[in-house]
Amino acid sequence: FGYPAKKTIVAAFLSANGLLQIYMIIVVYSKILGSSNFVFVKGIYISVFVFIIMLSLSFFYIARFRTNQISNEKFKIGVILGAAVWSDNKPSPLFSQRIKKGFEVFYNKNVEYLQVTGGSAPGEITEAKAAKNLLLEYGVNEGSILIEEETSTTSEQIKFIKDSLVIAKNIDSVLVISDKFHLCRVMEISQFYNVKIVPLASEFKLNWDKYMYYHIRESIGLLFFWLYAI
Repeated sequence: FGYPAKKTIVAAFLSANGLLQIYMIIVVYSKILGSSNFVFVKGIYISVFVFIIMLSLSFFYIARFRTNQISNEKFKIGVILGAAVWSDNKPSPLFSQRIKKGFEVFYNKNVEYLQVTGGSAPGEITEAKAAKNLLLEYGVNEGSILIEEETSTTSEQIKFIKDSLVIAKNIDSVLVISDKFHLCRVMEISQFYNVKIVPLASEFKLNWDKYMYYHIRESIGLLFFWLYAI
C-alpha cells in the first residue's frame, strides 16, 4: 500500500502482538468456562473477526468524512502534502491534483505562500521538488513557494507543520491540501498534535477500484494511528 518499510514492520509486530493477546484471552476464558471443543480454532476466528470489525469502523469513519470548500478565507500558508512521483520525475495523477488545487487557492489569493512537502524514493527527485516544478510551470513565482524535502509520512508532515509553521512562524491556522480520503487521517493526526488546520480536498476522481484501494489503505493507516500513534 505504499507505506514506508519501517512503519509497516513496526505496525505488523504491534498488530501481531495485539491479536495474540486477544487470542490468548479467548483461549483462557474458554478453558475457564469448560469449553474445549475447537477452542484454539475459535480463538483464531474471533481474533480475525475483531480485527475486521475494527478495520470496518475505520473504513466507514473515513467514508463519512466531509471537507468544506473555502471561499473568501485567507491563510498565510497553504501546505500541499506530498505523494508519489513517477519514474519520469513527474507527479502522479493523484499528486498532480493536489498541486493543481494548491495553485487554484494561490491564484485566488486565499494563501500568500505555498508549502510543498515530501522526501524522495531512490532514483527520483523529491516529492516537494516535483511539486515545486509543476507550480513553476503554472506560473507561481519561486519566492512564493516554500520547500521541505525530509518528511516521508503523514505524521512527519503534520509534525513539520507544527514545529516549522505554527510554532516557528506563529501561524494560528494552516490550510492543508490533500485528497478527501487522506484528509480524515490528516485531521486525526493534527488533533493529536494539537495543530489547527483547515482541510481542503483536491478534485481527484476515483473509479470504484481505486476508491476501494485508497480507502482500504487509509483505513489501515488510520487504525494503526488510533491504536499505536504511528
